Amino acid sequence: MLNFTFYSIHFTWFGSVWQTIYQIIDFSFANRFLDELKSYHYQKSRPK
Repeated sequence: MLNFTFYSIHFTWFGSVWQTIYQIIDFSFANRFLDELKSYHYQKSRPK
């Protein structure tokens, strides 16, 4: 029982750390994607 509690606490902490890392990666990726999208849209909408 003690072992199970230790493992559940460990995995919960580990999971939250991974979630934070994934959110940071996702956030930076989303920002880069939005920048790409904006520049692409700007190039397309700009008259040649």
